Amino acid sequence: MAPVLVGQRVDRFSVGPNLPDLTADILKNCSEFETLRQVKRTVAPKRATIMKWITREKVKVDRVACPWLIKKFLDKHAEFFFVPADKVVAEAQRLGAAPFDIKGVELGHHGKECSFEAILKKYNLSSDPALVLLSKIVNGADTDNTLWNQPEGAGLEAVAEGFRHLGFKDDHELNSAEWIVYDSLYAYCQEMVRQGKPDGMFK
Repeated sequence: MAPVLVGQRVDRFSVGPNLPDLTADILKNCSEFETLRQVKRTVAPKRATIMKWITREKVKVDRVACPWLIKKFLDKHAEFFFVPADKVVAEAQRLGAAPFDIKGVELGHHGKECSFEAILKKYNLSSDPALVLLSKIVNGADTDNTLWNQPEGAGLEAVAEGFRHLGFKDDHELNSAEWIVYDSLYAYCQEMVRQGKPDGMFK
């Protein structure tokens, strides 16, 4: 049987009956490859478990600051549920969601500390001095501000109250719109730390 040269056209009808049916082999291999490609396409990669969180509806300070903190530092895919206060516990159990900023839960107010501070401690985020300063500002806006006496707190409370009157259709929409405020405050806190003012500009 004559050798087949590289680049030479192979004609299955002219090279003899003992030559393997190259056309059939090629088609078979192509078919197997396409099958594998289709399988790979249909098998979705396994995704990490998404964190679910639940709190009271009609958010203002802590219930905007906490979702921002969670999304930015814990789980960017986290899901949030905002329900009437008397339904939070039951819905948390039904949904398998972690309750926050309600009375009697781990991630709520403890003494004069707010829920933002509870999450900071629970998830070991207190090593970031900018987040610590931000937590004091959030505390000042969400409580009577007697724990830290943080001057920026009053301004944040005013901004948060204003957002409640901008006509957002629900708490999800309000959160998404207001998170830029916390991005800005976090940048401010980072700059204060950089300047050696870990308690902020006004102390």
